[in-house]
Amino acid sequence: MRLLFIAVVSLGVTACDVGTYLTPDGSTVATVDGANNQLACEPPSSNKPDGHHREGEGCMNAGGCHGTNPGGPPFKIAGTLYTTQAGTTAAPGATIIVGTQKIIVGDGGNFYSSDAVTFPIKTSATLCPDNKPMIGPLNSAADGNCNACHNGTVTAKLFLK
Repeated sequence: MRLLFIAVVSLGVTACDVGTYLTPDGSTVATVDGANNQLACEPPSSNKPDGHHREGEGCMNAGGCHGTNPGGPPFKIAGTLYTTQAGTTAAPGATIIVGTQKIIVGDGGNFYSSDAVTFPIKTSATLCPDNKPMIGPLNSAADGNCNACHNGTVTAKLFLK
């Protein structure tokens, strides 16, 4: 009888396990906390890139360093993440999730990736205890230039809180 009780309790605990947040193509992006059905957060990464120059600028703007005529490596996704909407303090060590990619935010708040992206795709920013999914998907390559839109004028800067 005691063995049956343990088996039933174990089954109940397994049923309450975390779920997953999926992209439109069905691939896993991040786990979901079963207790509150929120995306699970990523802890701060100690393996962050240097990436602190020209924070808040559109890295991939026409004629920009990482756009169609790059002076540096071409990016598919790039932007700057801040801790709050004021956009004054960077969020180094945070993680930007783009599809199945996890991009670590550098010291100055910049993040970037040259890896291929298939659009449309969902994104989120996370640094425990915060997790902030983007409301809509990125629909085209132009949407990968995050600071072009999230510049504090067109829309709010990218922020966690």
